[in-house]
Amino acid sequence: MIIPTANDEFKFDMYVYCTLSNGSKYDFTNPCSSSSYTAHILDNLDKWTIKKRAYLRWEIDHYHFETASAKLLLILKKYMLYYTHQWRKTAKDYRELLTIADPLTVDDTILCDLFIQYNEKLYGRRPADTDEFFIVREKGRDSIIINRHDFFKLDRGERFSYLYRTALSISCDNDVLVGLEYICTQGPLWLSNYIINNWIDIQNENLKQRQLQLPCLCAEVELYNYCLFPELPQIPTRRILQFITRAVDFHKMQLVCKRWHTILGQESFWRDLFISHYKDHSETLNNATSWKRLYFERLNEENIERKNKFGYFVDATIKLRQYTVNDVLKLWEDLTHQDQIVDPTIMSKIDFILSSSIYSHLGHTSNHYSAKLIAAGVEDYHSQTTIVLNLEMGEYGKISRFSDYMEILSVQCHSNSGIAHSLKFSGPALFGFYMRGREYTHCRSEYLVSTASSIYPTYPSGLLVCLFIIMVHPSHREQFIKYLTNLEKQLLAICFIQ
Repeated sequence: MIIPTANDEFKFDMYVYCTLSNGSKYDFTNPCSSSSYTAHILDNLDKWTIKKRAYLRWEIDHYHFETASAKLLLILKKYMLYYTHQWRKTAKDYRELLTIADPLTVDDTILCDLFIQYNEKLYGRRPADTDEFFIVREKGRDSIIINRHDFFKLDRGERFSYLYRTALSISCDNDVLVGLEYICTQGPLWLSNYIINNWIDIQNENLKQRQLQLPCLCAEVELYNYCLFPELPQIPTRRILQFITRAVDFHKMQLVCKRWHTILGQESFWRDLFISHYKDHSETLNNATSWKRLYFERLNEENIERKNKFGYFVDATIKLRQYTVNDVLKLWEDLTHQDQIVDPTIMSKIDFILSSSIYSHLGHTSNHYSAKLIAAGVEDYHSQTTIVLNLEMGEYGKISRFSDYMEILSVQCHSNSGIAHSLKFSGPALFGFYMRGREYTHCRSEYLVSTASSIYPTYPSGLLVCLFIIMVHPSHREQFIKYLTNLEKQLLAICFIQ
Protein backbone atom coordinates (compact mmCIF):
# COMPACT_ATOMS: atom_id res chain seq x y z
CA MET A 1 0.00 0.00 0.00
CA ILE A 2 1.39 3.42 -0.95
CA ILE A 3 -0.23 6.62 0.32
CA PRO A 4 0.69 9.77 -1.65
CA THR A 5 3.50 11.79 -0.07
CA ALA A 6 1.99 15.16 -0.82
CA ASN A 7 -0.76 17.11 -2.50
CA ASP A 8 -1.56 20.77 -2.82
CA GLU A 9 -2.67 21.14 0.79
CA PHE A 10 -1.35 18.33 3.00
CA LYS A 11 1.64 16.08 3.33
CA PHE A 12 1.12 12.42 4.14
CA ASP A 13 3.31 9.66 5.48
CA MET A 14 4.36 7.13 2.86
CA TYR A 15 4.20 3.36 3.39
CA VAL A 16 5.67 0.73 1.09
CA TYR A 17 5.17 -3.00 1.55
CA CYS A 18 7.22 -5.29 -0.69
CA THR A 19 8.25 -8.92 -1.09
CA LEU A 20 11.66 -9.67 -2.59
CA SER A 21 12.30 -12.49 -5.05
CA ASN A 22 13.76 -14.66 -2.25
CA GLY A 23 10.51 -14.38 -0.28
CA SER A 24 11.73 -11.82 2.27
CA LYS A 25 9.11 -9.24 3.25
CA TYR A 26 9.80 -5.64 4.21
CA ASP A 27 7.88 -2.58 5.32
CA PHE A 28 9.25 0.91 4.67
CA THR A 29 7.88 4.13 6.07
CA ASN A 30 8.78 7.75 5.47
CA PRO A 31 7.14 10.17 7.95
CA CYS A 32 6.02 13.46 6.46
CA SER A 33 7.26 15.38 9.51
CA SER A 34 8.62 14.88 13.01
CA SER A 35 5.14 15.51 14.42
CA SER A 36 3.30 12.79 12.48
CA TYR A 37 1.91 9.75 14.25
CA THR A 38 4.30 7.49 12.31
CA ALA A 39 7.30 9.48 13.57
CA HIS A 40 5.90 9.21 17.13
CA ILE A 41 5.74 5.41 16.83
CA LEU A 42 9.28 5.22 15.41
CA ASP A 43 10.57 7.42 18.22
CA ASN A 44 8.92 5.16 20.83
CA LEU A 45 9.36 1.69 19.36
CA ASP A 46 9.91 0.03 22.75
CA LYS A 47 6.48 1.22 23.90
CA TRP A 48 4.47 0.44 20.77
CA THR A 49 6.10 -2.74 19.48
CA ILE A 50 7.07 -6.16 20.80
CA LYS A 51 10.42 -7.71 19.99
CA LYS A 52 10.18 -11.39 19.09
CA ARG A 53 12.82 -14.00 18.43
CA ALA A 54 12.46 -16.39 15.51
CA TYR A 55 14.38 -19.53 14.64
CA LEU A 56 14.69 -21.24 11.29
CA ARG A 57 14.96 -25.00 11.55
CA TRP A 58 17.75 -25.22 9.03
CA GLU A 59 19.82 -22.40 10.54
CA ILE A 60 21.64 -22.29 13.87
CA ASP A 61 21.36 -18.53 14.30
CA HIS A 62 18.21 -16.66 15.21
CA TYR A 63 16.98 -13.21 14.40
CA HIS A 64 14.69 -10.61 15.96
CA PHE A 65 11.76 -8.85 14.45
CA GLU A 66 9.34 -6.20 15.69
CA THR A 67 5.58 -6.67 15.80
CA ALA A 68 2.97 -4.10 16.70
CA SER A 69 1.67 -4.37 20.24
CA ALA A 70 -1.98 -5.16 20.85
CA LYS A 71 -2.52 -1.67 22.26
CA LEU A 72 -1.07 -0.02 19.12
CA LEU A 73 -3.37 -2.07 16.91
CA LEU A 74 -6.29 -1.23 19.20
CA ILE A 75 -5.67 2.51 18.72
CA LEU A 76 -5.33 2.21 14.95
CA LYS A 77 -8.55 0.17 14.69
CA LYS A 78 -10.52 2.29 17.16
CA TYR A 79 -9.97 5.60 15.40
CA MET A 80 -10.72 4.14 11.97
CA LEU A 81 -14.28 3.28 13.06
CA TYR A 82 -15.35 6.86 12.31
CA TYR A 83 -14.81 6.24 8.58
CA THR A 84 -16.35 3.81 6.10
CA HIS A 85 -12.96 2.59 4.80
CA GLN A 86 -12.91 -1.23 5.40
CA TRP A 87 -15.30 -0.61 8.28
CA ARG A 88 -16.59 -4.17 8.79
CA LYS A 89 -13.13 -5.74 9.00
CA THR A 90 -11.98 -2.92 11.29
CA ALA A 91 -14.97 -3.51 13.60
CA LYS A 92 -14.30 -7.24 13.92
CA ASP A 93 -10.59 -6.67 14.56
CA TYR A 94 -11.40 -3.98 17.13
CA ARG A 95 -13.72 -6.30 19.06
CA GLU A 96 -11.08 -9.02 19.20
CA LEU A 97 -8.36 -6.59 20.30
CA LEU A 98 -10.54 -5.31 23.16
CA THR A 99 -10.31 -8.76 24.77
CA ILE A 100 -6.50 -8.96 24.69
CA ALA A 101 -5.17 -5.37 24.80
CA ASP A 102 -4.62 -3.30 27.93
CA PRO A 103 -7.02 -0.35 28.37
CA LEU A 104 -5.89 3.00 26.97
CA THR A 105 -4.40 5.45 29.46
CA VAL A 106 -3.79 9.20 29.55
CA ASP A 107 -0.25 8.61 28.25
CA ASP A 108 -1.70 7.09 25.09
CA THR A 109 -3.62 10.23 24.14
CA ILE A 110 -0.60 11.70 22.30
CA LEU A 111 -0.63 8.93 19.72
CA CYS A 112 -4.44 8.94 19.60
CA ASP A 113 -4.55 12.66 18.81
CA LEU A 114 -1.82 12.38 16.15
CA PHE A 115 -3.64 9.51 14.45
CA ILE A 116 -6.94 11.42 14.54
CA GLN A 117 -5.25 14.41 12.86
CA TYR A 118 -3.80 12.12 10.20
CA ASN A 119 -7.19 10.49 9.50
CA GLU A 120 -8.92 13.85 9.25
CA LYS A 121 -6.40 14.91 6.60
CA LEU A 122 -6.89 11.70 4.67
CA TYR A 123 -10.61 10.93 5.10
CA GLY A 124 -12.09 14.24 6.21
CA ARG A 125 -13.33 15.55 9.53
CA ARG A 126 -15.62 13.50 11.70
CA PRO A 127 -19.30 14.60 12.01
CA ALA A 128 -20.11 17.65 14.13
CA ASP A 129 -20.93 17.13 17.82
CA THR A 130 -24.61 18.11 17.61
CA ASP A 131 -27.07 17.30 20.40
CA GLU A 132 -29.57 15.48 18.16
CA PHE A 133 -29.11 12.81 15.52
CA PHE A 134 -31.82 12.11 12.94
CA ILE A 135 -31.99 8.70 11.31
CA VAL A 136 -34.23 8.76 8.26
CA ARG A 137 -35.59 5.30 7.50
CA GLU A 138 -37.33 3.91 4.43
CA LYS A 139 -40.84 4.94 3.41
CA GLY A 140 -43.63 3.85 5.70
CA ARG A 141 -41.45 3.79 8.82
CA ASP A 142 -40.97 6.62 11.30
CA SER A 143 -37.63 8.36 11.51
CA ILE A 144 -35.53 8.03 14.67
CA ILE A 145 -34.32 10.96 16.76
CA ILE A 146 -31.58 10.42 19.34
CA ASN A 147 -31.31 13.31 21.78
CA ARG A 148 -28.16 13.60 23.88
CA HIS A 149 -29.96 14.78 27.04
CA ASP A 150 -32.67 12.11 26.85
CA PHE A 151 -30.15 9.40 26.00
CA PHE A 152 -28.00 9.98 29.10
CA LYS A 153 -31.08 10.01 31.32
CA LEU A 154 -31.35 6.26 30.64
CA ASP A 155 -29.45 3.88 32.85
CA ARG A 156 -26.43 2.01 31.46
CA GLY A 157 -28.24 -1.19 30.48
CA GLU A 158 -31.09 0.73 28.82
CA ARG A 159 -28.60 2.69 26.69
CA PHE A 160 -26.97 -0.52 25.40
CA SER A 161 -30.33 -2.08 24.61
CA TYR A 162 -31.59 1.10 22.91
CA LEU A 163 -28.50 1.43 20.69
CA TYR A 164 -28.58 -2.25 19.76
CA ARG A 165 -32.27 -2.17 18.82
CA THR A 166 -31.81 1.10 16.92
CA ALA A 167 -28.88 -0.29 14.92
CA LEU A 168 -30.84 -3.46 14.20
CA SER A 169 -33.87 -1.48 13.01
CA ILE A 170 -31.86 0.33 10.32
CA SER A 171 -29.87 -2.73 9.23
CA CYS A 172 -30.62 -5.36 6.62
CA ASP A 173 -30.86 -9.13 7.15
CA ASN A 174 -30.66 -8.56 10.95
CA ASP A 175 -26.98 -7.63 10.62
CA VAL A 176 -26.44 -5.19 13.49
CA LEU A 177 -23.02 -4.16 12.12
CA VAL A 178 -24.78 -2.40 9.24
CA GLY A 179 -26.65 -0.15 11.67
CA LEU A 180 -23.63 0.42 13.91
CA GLU A 181 -21.55 1.44 10.90
CA TYR A 182 -24.15 4.05 9.91
CA ILE A 183 -24.29 5.54 13.42
CA CYS A 184 -20.49 5.53 13.93
CA THR A 185 -19.73 7.14 10.57
CA GLN A 186 -22.71 9.50 10.29
CA GLY A 187 -23.68 10.25 13.90
CA PRO A 188 -22.47 13.08 16.16
CA LEU A 189 -19.15 12.60 17.89
CA TRP A 190 -20.59 12.02 21.39
CA LEU A 191 -22.78 9.17 20.11
CA SER A 192 -20.02 7.57 18.01
CA ASN A 193 -17.64 7.77 20.96
CA TYR A 194 -20.17 6.13 23.28
CA ILE A 195 -20.71 3.20 20.89
CA ILE A 196 -16.99 2.68 20.25
CA ASN A 197 -16.08 2.90 23.95
CA ASN A 198 -18.80 0.37 24.90
CA TRP A 199 -18.44 -1.88 21.88
CA ILE A 200 -18.52 -5.29 23.53
CA ASP A 201 -21.44 -4.48 25.86
CA ILE A 202 -23.57 -3.25 22.94
CA GLN A 203 -22.82 -6.28 20.79
CA ASN A 204 -23.49 -8.60 23.74
CA GLU A 205 -27.07 -7.34 23.66
CA ASN A 206 -27.49 -9.89 20.88
CA LEU A 207 -27.31 -12.70 23.47
CA LYS A 208 -29.69 -10.94 25.85
CA GLN A 209 -32.26 -10.36 23.09
CA ARG A 210 -32.11 -14.05 22.17
CA GLN A 211 -32.68 -15.09 25.76
CA LEU A 212 -35.73 -12.84 25.96
CA GLN A 213 -37.20 -14.47 22.86
CA LEU A 214 -36.71 -18.07 24.03
CA PRO A 215 -40.01 -19.82 24.78
CA CYS A 216 -40.44 -20.77 28.40
CA LEU A 217 -41.84 -24.28 28.80
CA CYS A 218 -43.33 -24.97 32.21
CA ALA A 219 -45.96 -26.97 34.00
CA GLU A 220 -48.40 -24.92 36.06
CA VAL A 221 -49.32 -26.44 39.43
CA GLU A 222 -50.81 -25.11 42.65
CA LEU A 223 -48.56 -26.05 45.54
CA TYR A 224 -50.27 -25.59 48.91
CA ASN A 225 -47.83 -27.53 51.12
CA TYR A 226 -44.91 -29.94 51.08
CA CYS A 227 -47.14 -32.89 50.08
CA LEU A 228 -46.67 -32.47 46.32
CA PHE A 229 -44.92 -35.80 45.71
CA PRO A 230 -47.35 -38.00 47.65
CA GLU A 231 -50.23 -36.48 45.66
CA LEU A 232 -48.69 -37.38 42.26
CA PRO A 233 -50.21 -40.49 40.67
CA GLN A 234 -48.01 -43.58 40.56
CA ILE A 235 -47.48 -43.70 36.77
CA PRO A 236 -45.94 -40.19 36.40
CA THR A 237 -43.95 -40.82 39.58
CA ARG A 238 -42.43 -43.97 38.06
CA ARG A 239 -41.65 -42.04 34.87
CA ILE A 240 -39.84 -39.36 36.90
CA LEU A 241 -37.75 -41.93 38.74
CA GLN A 242 -36.76 -43.67 35.49
CA PHE A 243 -34.77 -40.58 34.48
CA ILE A 244 -32.39 -41.03 37.41
CA THR A 245 -29.07 -42.45 36.19
CA ARG A 246 -26.70 -42.28 39.18
CA ALA A 247 -26.67 -45.11 41.70
CA VAL A 248 -26.06 -42.77 44.62
CA ASP A 249 -29.26 -40.86 43.83
CA PHE A 250 -31.50 -43.90 44.25
CA HIS A 251 -30.68 -44.12 47.94
CA LYS A 252 -31.61 -40.45 48.43
CA MET A 253 -34.85 -40.89 46.47
CA GLN A 254 -36.07 -43.56 48.85
CA LEU A 255 -36.04 -40.98 51.66
CA VAL A 256 -38.32 -38.47 49.87
CA CYS A 257 -41.61 -40.07 50.87
CA LYS A 258 -43.26 -43.44 51.54
CA ARG A 259 -44.63 -43.70 47.99
CA TRP A 260 -41.19 -43.27 46.44
CA HIS A 261 -39.75 -45.80 48.90
CA THR A 262 -42.45 -48.30 47.92
CA ILE A 263 -41.94 -47.79 44.16
CA LEU A 264 -38.14 -48.19 44.44
CA GLY A 265 -38.69 -51.48 46.23
CA GLN A 266 -40.81 -52.98 43.41
CA GLU A 267 -39.11 -55.46 41.06
CA SER A 268 -41.36 -54.29 38.20
CA PHE A 269 -39.88 -50.78 38.48
CA TRP A 270 -36.32 -52.09 38.04
CA ARG A 271 -37.44 -54.30 35.16
CA ASP A 272 -38.99 -51.33 33.30
CA LEU A 273 -35.94 -49.21 34.10
CA PHE A 274 -33.51 -51.78 32.69
CA ILE A 275 -35.53 -52.38 29.51
CA SER A 276 -35.96 -48.64 28.84
CA HIS A 277 -32.20 -48.01 29.17
CA TYR A 278 -30.72 -51.20 27.67
CA LYS A 279 -33.07 -52.45 24.99
CA ASP A 280 -30.18 -53.89 22.99
CA HIS A 281 -29.38 -56.42 25.75
CA SER A 282 -32.39 -58.65 25.07
CA GLU A 283 -30.33 -61.84 25.64
CA THR A 284 -30.27 -61.09 29.38
CA LEU A 285 -34.04 -60.65 29.76
CA ASN A 286 -34.92 -64.31 30.00
CA ASN A 287 -32.14 -65.07 32.48
CA ALA A 288 -32.76 -62.17 34.87
CA THR A 289 -33.26 -63.12 38.54
CA SER A 290 -32.91 -59.68 40.15
CA TRP A 291 -33.64 -56.71 37.90
CA LYS A 292 -32.21 -54.27 40.43
CA ARG A 293 -28.87 -56.13 40.61
CA LEU A 294 -28.82 -56.52 36.83
CA TYR A 295 -29.39 -52.79 36.32
CA PHE A 296 -26.58 -51.77 38.69
CA GLU A 297 -24.17 -54.27 37.13
CA ARG A 298 -24.83 -52.81 33.68
CA LEU A 299 -24.60 -49.26 35.03
CA ASN A 300 -21.22 -50.05 36.58
CA GLU A 301 -19.96 -51.54 33.28
CA GLU A 302 -21.11 -48.40 31.50
CA ASN A 303 -19.24 -46.13 33.92
CA ILE A 304 -16.03 -48.16 33.51
CA GLU A 305 -16.41 -48.11 29.72
CA ARG A 306 -16.96 -44.33 29.80
CA LYS A 307 -13.85 -43.80 31.92
CA ASN A 308 -11.74 -46.01 29.64
CA LYS A 309 -12.95 -44.18 26.53
CA PHE A 310 -12.25 -40.81 28.11
CA GLY A 311 -8.75 -41.96 29.04
CA TYR A 312 -8.21 -43.16 25.47
CA PHE A 313 -9.12 -39.70 24.10
CA VAL A 314 -6.87 -38.02 26.66
CA ASP A 315 -3.89 -40.22 25.76
CA ALA A 316 -4.41 -39.59 22.04
CA THR A 317 -4.71 -35.84 22.63
CA ILE A 318 -1.53 -35.76 24.72
CA LYS A 319 0.40 -37.57 21.97
CA LEU A 320 -0.90 -35.12 19.36
CA ARG A 321 0.14 -32.15 21.50
CA GLN A 322 3.69 -33.50 21.62
CA TYR A 323 3.98 -32.60 17.95
CA THR A 324 5.07 -29.06 17.05
CA VAL A 325 5.01 -26.91 13.95
CA ASN A 326 8.60 -28.02 13.28
CA ASP A 327 7.36 -31.62 12.89
CA VAL A 328 4.71 -30.44 10.42
CA LEU A 329 7.30 -28.37 8.53
CA LYS A 330 9.78 -31.27 8.42
CA LEU A 331 7.11 -33.60 7.00
CA TRP A 332 6.34 -31.03 4.29
CA GLU A 333 10.05 -30.77 3.42
CA ASP A 334 10.46 -34.56 3.41
CA LEU A 335 7.55 -34.97 1.00
CA THR A 336 8.71 -32.16 -1.33
CA HIS A 337 12.50 -32.70 -0.94
CA GLN A 338 13.10 -28.98 -0.54
CA ASP A 339 13.32 -26.33 2.16
CA GLN A 340 10.13 -24.42 2.81
CA ILE A 341 9.94 -20.82 4.05
CA VAL A 342 6.95 -20.10 6.27
CA ASP A 343 5.90 -16.82 7.82
CA PRO A 344 6.59 -16.90 11.61
CA THR A 345 2.99 -15.80 12.27
CA ILE A 346 1.65 -18.85 10.41
CA MET A 347 4.06 -21.10 12.29
CA SER A 348 2.81 -19.79 15.63
CA LYS A 349 -0.80 -20.41 14.50
CA ILE A 350 -0.02 -24.04 13.63
CA ASP A 351 1.66 -24.50 17.01
CA PHE A 352 -1.43 -23.05 18.71
CA ILE A 353 -3.75 -25.40 16.77
CA LEU A 354 -1.68 -28.46 17.73
CA SER A 355 -1.54 -27.42 21.39
CA SER A 356 -5.30 -26.77 21.61
CA SER A 357 -6.79 -29.67 19.60
CA ILE A 358 -8.82 -32.32 21.44
CA TYR A 359 -9.89 -35.73 20.09
CA SER A 360 -13.62 -36.32 20.64
CA HIS A 361 -14.02 -39.53 18.59
CA LEU A 362 -11.70 -42.31 17.45
CA GLY A 363 -12.76 -45.42 15.62
CA HIS A 364 -11.30 -47.95 13.22
CA THR A 365 -11.95 -51.17 11.34
CA SER A 366 -9.60 -53.28 9.25
CA ASN A 367 -9.60 -50.80 6.35
CA HIS A 368 -10.94 -47.54 7.79
CA TYR A 369 -9.68 -45.13 10.46
CA SER A 370 -11.80 -42.20 11.60
CA ALA A 371 -10.88 -39.35 13.93
CA LYS A 372 -12.78 -36.28 15.08
CA LEU A 373 -11.12 -33.28 16.72
CA ILE A 374 -12.17 -29.96 18.17
CA ALA A 375 -9.47 -27.44 17.21
CA ALA A 376 -9.16 -23.81 18.28
CA GLY A 377 -7.55 -21.04 16.24
CA VAL A 378 -7.93 -22.48 12.73
CA GLU A 379 -9.81 -19.47 11.34
CA ASP A 380 -9.04 -16.88 14.00
CA TYR A 381 -7.86 -16.81 17.59
CA HIS A 382 -11.33 -17.36 19.10
CA SER A 383 -12.73 -19.81 16.53
CA GLN A 384 -13.54 -23.47 17.16
CA THR A 385 -13.48 -25.92 14.26
CA THR A 386 -14.65 -29.52 14.17
CA ILE A 387 -12.26 -31.52 12.00
CA VAL A 388 -13.29 -35.01 10.83
CA LEU A 389 -10.60 -37.15 9.19
CA ASN A 390 -11.45 -40.43 7.47
CA LEU A 391 -8.57 -42.59 6.26
CA GLU A 392 -9.43 -45.47 3.94
CA MET A 393 -7.08 -48.14 2.65
CA GLY A 394 -7.62 -51.09 0.35
CA GLU A 395 -6.34 -53.40 -2.35
CA TYR A 396 -6.69 -52.95 -6.09
CA GLY A 397 -10.32 -53.05 -7.22
CA LYS A 398 -11.74 -51.71 -3.95
CA ILE A 399 -10.74 -48.11 -3.43
CA SER A 400 -7.60 -48.26 -5.57
CA ARG A 401 -7.84 -47.60 -9.31
CA PHE A 402 -4.22 -47.86 -10.40
CA SER A 403 -2.18 -49.36 -7.58
CA ASP A 404 -2.06 -52.62 -5.67
CA TYR A 405 -2.57 -50.68 -2.47
CA MET A 406 -3.80 -47.14 -1.78
CA GLU A 407 -4.69 -44.92 1.14
CA ILE A 408 -7.15 -42.03 0.76
CA LEU A 409 -7.62 -39.22 3.29
CA SER A 410 -10.79 -37.11 3.38
CA VAL A 411 -11.06 -34.06 5.63
CA GLN A 412 -14.21 -32.14 6.62
CA CYS A 413 -13.91 -28.91 8.63
CA HIS A 414 -16.99 -27.35 10.24
CA SER A 415 -16.54 -24.01 12.02
CA ASN A 416 -18.78 -22.72 14.80
CA SER A 417 -19.95 -20.02 12.36
CA GLY A 418 -21.56 -22.72 10.18
CA ILE A 419 -19.02 -22.61 7.33
CA ALA A 420 -17.86 -26.01 6.04
CA HIS A 421 -14.73 -26.91 4.06
CA SER A 422 -13.63 -30.27 2.68
CA LEU A 423 -10.53 -31.79 1.16
CA LYS A 424 -9.84 -35.29 -0.22
CA PHE A 425 -6.76 -36.82 -1.80
CA SER A 426 -5.24 -40.23 -2.44
CA GLY A 427 -1.60 -41.07 -1.85
CA PRO A 428 -0.66 -40.91 -5.57
CA ALA A 429 -2.62 -37.69 -6.14
CA LEU A 430 -0.71 -36.06 -3.28
CA PHE A 431 2.44 -36.33 -5.41
CA GLY A 432 0.72 -35.46 -8.71
CA PHE A 433 0.24 -38.97 -10.15
CA TYR A 434 -3.01 -39.51 -12.06
CA MET A 435 -4.35 -42.35 -14.22
CA ARG A 436 -4.89 -41.51 -17.90
CA GLY A 437 -6.37 -44.53 -19.63
CA ARG A 438 -4.11 -47.40 -18.56
CA GLU A 439 -0.99 -45.33 -18.00
CA TYR A 440 0.20 -42.98 -15.30
CA THR A 441 0.90 -39.34 -15.91
CA HIS A 442 2.82 -37.11 -13.56
CA CYS A 443 2.30 -33.38 -13.08
CA ARG A 444 3.02 -30.88 -10.33
CA SER A 445 1.23 -31.65 -7.06
CA GLU A 446 -1.67 -29.33 -6.31
CA TYR A 447 -1.57 -30.19 -2.60
CA LEU A 448 2.05 -29.83 -1.47
CA VAL A 449 2.55 -26.37 -3.00
CA SER A 450 3.46 -23.25 -1.03
CA THR A 451 0.59 -21.19 -2.47
CA ALA A 452 -2.55 -20.43 -0.46
CA SER A 453 -4.72 -23.39 0.50
CA SER A 454 -8.02 -23.74 -1.36
CA ILE A 455 -9.96 -24.21 1.90
CA TYR A 456 -8.08 -21.86 4.26
CA PRO A 457 -6.16 -19.25 2.19
CA THR A 458 -4.37 -18.02 5.32
CA TYR A 459 -2.15 -21.12 5.29
CA PRO A 460 0.17 -22.54 2.61
CA SER A 461 -1.50 -25.57 1.05
CA GLY A 462 1.37 -27.98 1.73
CA LEU A 463 1.70 -26.95 5.38
CA LEU A 464 -2.05 -27.38 6.00
CA VAL A 465 -2.14 -30.80 4.27
CA CYS A 466 0.78 -31.99 6.43
CA LEU A 467 -1.04 -30.71 9.53
CA PHE A 468 -4.05 -32.88 8.61
CA ILE A 469 -1.73 -35.88 8.05
CA ILE A 470 -0.36 -35.41 11.59
CA MET A 471 -3.93 -35.28 12.95
CA VAL A 472 -5.12 -38.66 11.59
CA HIS A 473 -5.99 -41.56 13.87
CA PRO A 474 -3.00 -42.08 16.22
CA SER A 475 -3.07 -45.86 15.69
CA HIS A 476 -2.27 -45.44 11.99
CA ARG A 477 -0.43 -42.10 11.95
CA GLU A 478 3.11 -43.51 11.69
CA GLN A 479 2.08 -46.11 9.09
CA PHE A 480 0.34 -43.45 6.99
CA ILE A 481 3.39 -41.15 7.04
CA LYS A 482 5.69 -44.09 6.19
CA TYR A 483 3.37 -45.05 3.32
CA LEU A 484 3.50 -41.52 1.90
CA THR A 485 7.27 -41.07 2.22
CA ASN A 486 7.92 -44.35 0.34
CA LEU A 487 5.14 -43.98 -2.23
CA GLU A 488 6.71 -41.39 -4.53
CA LYS A 489 9.76 -43.55 -5.32
CA GLN A 490 7.53 -46.51 -6.14
CA LEU A 491 5.34 -44.47 -8.49
CA LEU A 492 8.33 -42.88 -10.23
CA ALA A 493 9.77 -46.36 -10.80
CA ILE A 494 6.48 -47.54 -12.33
CA CYS A 495 6.30 -44.51 -14.64
CA PHE A 496 9.92 -45.01 -15.67
CA ILE A 497 9.29 -48.68 -16.54
CA GLN A 498 6.27 -47.73 -18.62
